[in-house]
Amino acid sequence: MYVMKKRKFVILATFLSFVFMYFTAVANAGDITQTELFFDGGEYQLSITHIPHLTTEQRDTIQKRIDANTTSLSTLGVLDTPYFIQQVSLEWPLQCLTNEPGCHGISNFVDHNPSTPDALLDYYCGERTYDTDSGYNHRGIDYFNWPFSWYKMDYDQVAIVAAAPGIIINKDDGNFDRECGFGGGMWNAVYVRHADGSTAWYGHMKNGSLTTKVVGQSVTTGEFLGIVGSSGNSTGPHLHFELYDSDGALIDPYYGSCNSLNITSWWLQQRPYYDSAINLVASHNSPPEFNTCPTQESPNFQDNFQPGDRIYLASYYRDQLAGQVSTYSIYRPDGSTFYSWQHSSSEPHYAASYWYWWFYLPDDAPVGVWTYVVDYEGESYTHTFNVVGNKFCSLFGTVTDKDTGNPINKAKVVLKKCNRCKDKTDNQGYYEINDVECGIYKKLLVKKKGYKVYKETNIEIEDDIVRDVQLKKK
Repeated sequence: MYVMKKRKFVILATFLSFVFMYFTAVANAGDITQTELFFDGGEYQLSITHIPHLTTEQRDTIQKRIDANTTSLSTLGVLDTPYFIQQVSLEWPLQCLTNEPGCHGISNFVDHNPSTPDALLDYYCGERTYDTDSGYNHRGIDYFNWPFSWYKMDYDQVAIVAAAPGIIINKDDGNFDRECGFGGGMWNAVYVRHADGSTAWYGHMKNGSLTTKVVGQSVTTGEFLGIVGSSGNSTGPHLHFELYDSDGALIDPYYGSCNSLNITSWWLQQRPYYDSAINLVASHNSPPEFNTCPTQESPNFQDNFQPGDRIYLASYYRDQLAGQVSTYSIYRPDGSTFYSWQHSSSEPHYAASYWYWWFYLPDDAPVGVWTYVVDYEGESYTHTFNVVGNKFCSLFGTVTDKDTGNPINKAKVVLKKCNRCKDKTDNQGYYEINDVECGIYKKLLVKKKGYKVYKETNIEIEDDIVRDVQLKKK
């Protein structure tokens, strides 16, 4: 369970002096002076919400169904007897469905201190976990979408996959998936029993996203189980992963000196406690907007710019630690260095953080593909953007039912004769098509199964325009 709160980065006078001195030292290497490059960003503070993922009654109901299904499947010969079978090894339970280098962060591990409240102890002897006044100790690991958690959920960008092969022994679906607190409702989840008799619980999935496989069917390692959502008692899209051995005892798959539950790691390759990395490097036309739960964020992505435009270059980190230096470099289309600088945080640990830098492209900026590179912790993260001679516009609006006025989700909006000019509406019926070369287009199409196709011809886009569409049912 987590809440994401934006906390602006406060620049200390000494640090600010260092930044300006460094910028001055390298300004001659590029086209930006110390007064023309600006930055902002900081931590997304993950505050613990002291509520259990499931009520005691919900856990009892789930366990009874699992027990009944296990008995039935064993009788049918579907489940193997777990005796003398080697402990399974777990692979990573998430898959990024985009080309981004990462898509998650960790807010909570299993709590190993049985005392409550506020007696916290994770496997690494830290306090990245929580308990409650009612006596609940966090029983799993919380992997949250990062960055733009609701955006990723709405566009199905983070999949939950099987960490080990096994048999589906229970499923919960059809429950509301945009929770922002203790709603008391059941979550959407898949439960998989492994050959050694252990069982993995995958919770908080997006409504209707679960695998079509039914109880009794097998899944392989890495097989799709569902999309990360926010169903049940949840404050944002994340996967809650719980693991139990063949005797029903809780397991913490991460091994460390304060793990009181098991003596070995269950991961095939256990990731470090601080898994420092960059999840996304991007260019924007304005600062990203992180709206209140459950409203989808506005990333304001843009990859096409004109000379003289203001551009924002952003990097989104997980587990950023104090003193870790990032080296940022911008390269012109011919490969020459436009600008380079460094930055580090003075805070001990950010579970999720982001930093963006903005400036105006020179009026004589060469047309072509520019490259933005961030070197961080031995890895290079690259994003390209285009400087073009033509003007680009945006087309956005809503798609609603003509009779009811209700928003239509997942309607396809396509601008013909325009490469990649398409989008799908979100839960609020909103769509947005950016980087459209300004001009007159032959046809705009809006499609949704069960509705008549909307067609508009000779649509003129000479600036950012709004086009709200109403669809009529067939």
